[in-house]
Amino acid sequence: MPVTIENDANCAALAEIWSGNARTEKNVATLIIGTGIGGAIIQDRKIFHGNHHHAGDFGYMLFPTETGELSVFSRLASTSSIIRYVAKKKAEPVSSWSGEKVFELAKAKDPICQEAIDRFYSMLSLGIYNIQYVYDPDVILIGGGISSRKELLDELRSRLITIQTETPEKLVVPKVMVCYHKNHANLLGAAYHFMISGEVTDK
Repeated sequence: MPVTIENDANCAALAEIWSGNARTEKNVATLIIGTGIGGAIIQDRKIFHGNHHHAGDFGYMLFPTETGELSVFSRLASTSSIIRYVAKKKAEPVSSWSGEKVFELAKAKDPICQEAIDRFYSMLSLGIYNIQYVYDPDVILIGGGISSRKELLDELRSRLITIQTETPEKLVVPKVMVCYHKNHANLLGAAYHFMISGEVTDK
């Protein structure tokens, strides 16, 4: 049987190019947010892999922490980063927390959970701006479980505008959307990758 293999975040991007929110775009960056941060770069509607097959691995971007140490983007702006932050502040096991629980308690005005969510959105917005100026894509798509949250886009767009306003340089505000296929994007993209691999036809 014919088999094709591709990175899951790259597959998610392919799904959006095929039949999602990037179907009319040429150059796209995707951020897939879960326990870590995956990503993909679409150039001329094709996956750009890079010299070491690390193109789009945005989760490995480096950022300084509050203590001045360096940390990768995945540890600062993923779903698990929110959970770890709250668990540490409350001196509780990480296993007793979930992203959904943190968001619920943040709405209920729990100060530590609110702080964790604020920190998450701040770091994610900074990462999005970095991607915008490294690649300057038509659109940056957000995928993963968190993309289902209704407030995500409004929160991100608000923070992106704030960054633009507070920065002396005249920055372009990134165009951000969520993945149309949400959590199904990687599976659909894997099917699409198989279809375009040349091993099979539309039949």
